[in-house]
Amino acid sequence: MNNKKGQIGVALITFTILIFVLLLFFGTWNFFNAEILSTLIATPNSTTGAPNVSQVALDTFGQVNDAMIPGMRTVSFFLIIGMVIAMLLVEFFSRKHPAWFIFDFFIVILAFILAVMMSNRYEALLVGQPFSSSLLSLTQGTSIMLHLPRWVTVIGLLGMTLSLIGIIRRRGTEEFA
Repeated sequence: MNNKKGQIGVALITFTILIFVLLLFFGTWNFFNAEILSTLIATPNSTTGAPNVSQVALDTFGQVNDAMIPGMRTVSFFLIIGMVIAMLLVEFFSRKHPAWFIFDFFIVILAFILAVMMSNRYEALLVGQPFSSSLLSLTQGTSIMLHLPRWVTVIGLLGMTLSLIGIIRRRGTEEFA
């Protein structure tokens, strides 16, 4: 896999799919943890002398749920930003002929179309009842996902620009792969 061309386009398509799956995974995880907690709290005590299941659930799951939501916000945001930084660094250090810029441009257009579709799907999930509150709790990730076409366009054009800067910087010292 030494001869990769058009890396920013493939990376953007992968980024678009991964961000959707990541936020859906965290939202589902948050939703089911909240459902488990509410079910455990609603469990009646059947015997005297047995521990109070509701209190134990609040002391264990309740503490986890309170700490998990801000943690998921932070983790999802930094995973997304990390993917963006990695894509831009790969583009800057990639060696390719400047003619691949046109191919990258068309792949970025395809990634933009995919980002519009994924953003619309995510918005439909936000309107839907079961997962809406758990997805809305991931504020930074939801904001990025709702504006994903803008993000993909900016990252794609910046990546192509960084690729050309890297080519110009190395032009006199080495050949293109």
